Amino acid sequence: MRPRAASSLLLLLFAVACTQSHAVEPSATAVPEVRSGADIRLPFDAYLTPADQQRTVSLAEQRLARTCMRRFGLDWPDQSQPPVPTAPINARRYGVIDAAEVARIGYHPPADPAPDPNAVKPADPTPEMTMVYGGKGGVSELRGVPIPDGGCLGEARRKLGIGDYSAGSADLNRIPTDSFALAQRDPRYTAVTAAWSACMRTAGYPYADIWRANNDPRWSGGTPSALELATAEADVACKLSTRLPTVLLTVETEIQTAAIRHNAEALDRARDRQKATLAQATAVLAQPAAAG
Repeated sequence: MRPRAASSLLLLLFAVACTQSHAVEPSATAVPEVRSGADIRLPFDAYLTPADQQRTVSLAEQRLARTCMRRFGLDWPDQSQPPVPTAPINARRYGVIDAAEVARIGYHPPADPAPDPNAVKPADPTPEMTMVYGGKGGVSELRGVPIPDGGCLGEARRKLGIGDYSAGSADLNRIPTDSFALAQRDPRYTAVTAAWSACMRTAGYPYADIWRANNDPRWSGGTPSALELATAEADVACKLSTRLPTVLLTVETEIQTAAIRHNAEALDRARDRQKATLAQATAVLAQPAAAG
């Protein structure tokens, strides 16, 4: 149950130039005292596409692709969109922190937002539809109509300004994952982990670090046990008393600040492209949907 550090859901969507290597530099930036997942705010968060904006772009992409499919006499089914997450993006980046939450669910992840109960499952597309939609199958036209490069999805993405990934964007996307790993090798984190471990041992839970507690295989059941709840509550208490999340946020903020400074131009270009794509997607959705 180890959290995905700036996953997924949280990627830069646009191609940017290559980055250069960097060394960690100290930062005078103060961080808030971390008492909950909402307090974990990192410099790189400013370059991530919020979930509601991702949804806007995805809806516009689907609308443009469906319009393209109609040129071929094909009715591509509407794809359902998952509910927009409501939890802070870094809520469990440093493991469990919220005492009220772990009292209910322990180390188990919070439930995802419930899907729309009235949503109708779309019909499965035919092989022909899939071929035109994604531009697969080595066919360049259908019934005399040329298939766009990358299919209708490729055409939609180009109209929105969503480019293919480049080596540069992959490097930039590693900033939050690299900072997460590097921070846990910093002497300040090593020291505070030892203090947390001593606190847990005193409480009767001998774990060497927060991830061994977080990922204990005994917590893999469908519902949290009494032992899991008690361990998670002790974990949170020891994190807060030792200030472990605040120390980890401080170190990670320094690492990300240095990385952003060394890649400022590329990151700014990526953010500009994000804004342009969002504006284009908003304009697409503002137009009346085509019938059919």
